[in-house]
Formats: sequence, C-alpha cells, structure tokens
Amino acid sequence: MYGLPMSIETERIKVTLRAFSKEEVVAFVPYFNSMRVHMYTAGMWSQTVENELKWHEKNMTEYDSAVWAVVPDGETEPVGVTSLHKIADVFGSCSSGYICYKPEWWNKGVASAAHLARTLAAADFYNRNTINSSARADNPG
Repeated sequence: MYGLPMSIETERIKVTLRAFSKEEVVAFVPYFNSMRVHMYTAGMWSQTVENELKWHEKNMTEYDSAVWAVVPDGETEPVGVTSLHKIADVFGSCSSGYICYKPEWWNKGVASAAHLARTLAAADFYNRNTINSSARADNPG
C-alpha cells in the first residue's frame, strides 16, 4: 500500500512522503533507464512504462509494504521513492529501501530526511522494532 502522507524537517531540508500518482510513475521511467542512476541503486534492467504501471498497481494492493514518493519542500514532483517491506512480520521487523532517482538531488540530505521519516513511521505507526536496511558502499550521498 502507499503509506500515509507525512512531512519531516531536518537541519538541511524538509521533505514530504506521500503516494505516487500514475503520471508520476510514468515520469520516472527515463531515470530508471539511466546507467548513472543504476550505478548507485544496484538496478540492472531497463524499465518500461508498463513495468512501472504494474509496480504502481502492486503498491496499491500489497498489504505487507508501505511505499512513499519523496518530495523535497518547494518541489511538486517526487525525486525518489522510499519504502518499508515485510511489515506484517510476526517478529516485529521489516526491511527498508530508498532510491533518489534524480541525480541533481544527490548529496542534499533528501535520503537522510526520508530515512528518518520512514523509520519513525515504522516504529511509531507500524510498531516495528527492527528495520533491516543498508546502503551501497559506493553511494556518493
């Protein structure tokens, strides 16, 4: 499912986490066809509009995940996606992910702010006590 909307402000930036629209999902296809973006996201395959629309539909019905579009303050379009998966785990854990697919937003604190908001949602709203998360060592942010 798409997670409930929320905003968070850090010392560097304010971001809003909210659901994606179908039009926004279609708009990020070119970014997921970029070798530069895939270099830091472990992506290996070219994405199509059809693939991303299926991803959007899956996110609208999958009860074991919470997915958010990440929108920096002052912007109207998302620059990334963050998510929690396996939130129905009986042991109180989940896994998380984040991708900033617009390189012009790398190194500006967007990932840190989105991660903080997502972590608070996991702990306070979904009652998760463990989040499995990692970042690629060669990630420039």
